[in-house]
Amino acid sequence: MLTIAGLYLGFDKPWRQSDAELKKSQKLLMSKKHLVRLIWSSETNLWEAFGSGDLWIAYAWPNDWVQMKKKKLQVVYMRPKEKPIAWVGMFMLLKDSKRPHLAHSYVNAWSSARSGKWLEDNYGYGHANTLARPSSSALLKALQLTNPKAVTEPSAHLDRDIPRRALYARMWEEVKAS
Repeated sequence: MLTIAGLYLGFDKPWRQSDAELKKSQKLLMSKKHLVRLIWSSETNLWEAFGSGDLWIAYAWPNDWVQMKKKKLQVVYMRPKEKPIAWVGMFMLLKDSKRPHLAHSYVNAWSSARSGKWLEDNYGYGHANTLARPSSSALLKALQLTNPKAVTEPSAHLDRDIPRRALYARMWEEVKAS
């Protein structure tokens, strides 16, 4: 959440904030905490609170939109003016892998249109296979799954390494404890 606060505050490198910037981000989050009903620790916490009407706006993932739609709840996927944070998954083959001969078969299966459609339908995540299309046109539109540029600058911020992740985590714990 310190990264999100850094984006909101307009910092050039929210993933690499200086100590002073981190303090400002933390102070912002602490000042807004009274507006927060729930800091969810698992998606099911979020789903229960949203489904019961305890909350009506949340920082969430595409999967949460999919799950709420499956429950017939009215949800909207927002695109913040600061731009959403996107991430891209990848495959790696470790040099000491015991079964390197299976790597190509696995990646080929995962890269198929069928796998992509399943991922989109069940989690709301985009897929590199352009033939994959989710069953829901609302999902396709809300998450901009037909626009490969929707997950890159300037439309979105690609998540990246946080060199001082342990410090960010500690400061987030302090926000939650405040």
